Amino acid sequence: MHAFFFPSITTPSEDLKDVKELCSVLKLNLTVIEIQDIIKAFSEAFGETEKSSMNQWLNLKPRIRQSIWYFFANKLNCLVCGSSNKSELMIGYYTKFGDGAADILPIGDLYKTHVYQLGEFLKVPDPILKKAPSAGLFKGQTDEAEIGMPYFELDRILLGLELFGTDKEIAERLNISSTIVKRVRTMIYKSEHKRRGPIIFKLGVRTPTIDWRVPLVQPSKF
Repeated sequence: MHAFFFPSITTPSEDLKDVKELCSVLKLNLTVIEIQDIIKAFSEAFGETEKSSMNQWLNLKPRIRQSIWYFFANKLNCLVCGSSNKSELMIGYYTKFGDGAADILPIGDLYKTHVYQLGEFLKVPDPILKKAPSAGLFKGQTDEAEIGMPYFELDRILLGLELFGTDKEIAERLNISSTIVKRVRTMIYKSEHKRRGPIIFKLGVRTPTIDWRVPLVQPSKF
C-alpha cells in the first residue's frame, strides 16, 4: 500500500501533521506532492484565477489530485482506494471524476456516523476523529456547513429513506420538519448522475452498463 497527500494553498496546515501521524500509526510510507504549481499552470493557461471562477476551481483541485493518484497507480500497478462514505455518496457531496473516482470504496456503504465508530475501534488518533470534516478546498470550509446539517442528523434521515420511510414518517420519528427530509431526498435525486456511469443511448440488444454486469471475480471457464 502507498499513501499520498496532495496539499494546495488552501489545505489547512494541521492536515499534513494529521496525515503523517495516521501514516505512522498504519505504518505506511507517505509521499507528499504540492499541487499549487499545477493549479497555477491551469490559471495561466485559462487566464482565470480561483477568485474569478470559484466553483470551477473547487472541482478542479480534486480532479488534479485524482489524475496524480492514477498516474502513480499505473506506475506502481496498484488500485486507487477511495475514501467516500455512504453519507457523501448518497447526497453527491464529492466531485464527479475527482475524489469520487476510485477503483475500490471500502467504506462506501458506511454512513459517516459508522466511520467515526470504526475510527474509534481502530484507535485512530483523537485529533483526527474530533476535527471538523473538511475537503480543505477553501479557507474555513467544513462539510457540515456546506451540507447544512450535522452528519448525525443527515445519517438518521438517510437511514430512514434507505428503509423506505416517507418524509412524514421520518420527520415524526426524528422530531424534525418534513421540509428537511424533503431537502435530503432532493439532494439524493439531483446527485444520481454522480452514482451512474455516462448515459448511453440504448440501440442494441444488450447495451454496456445497462445490460452487462460481468462479475468482478470471474469463473475460470465460461
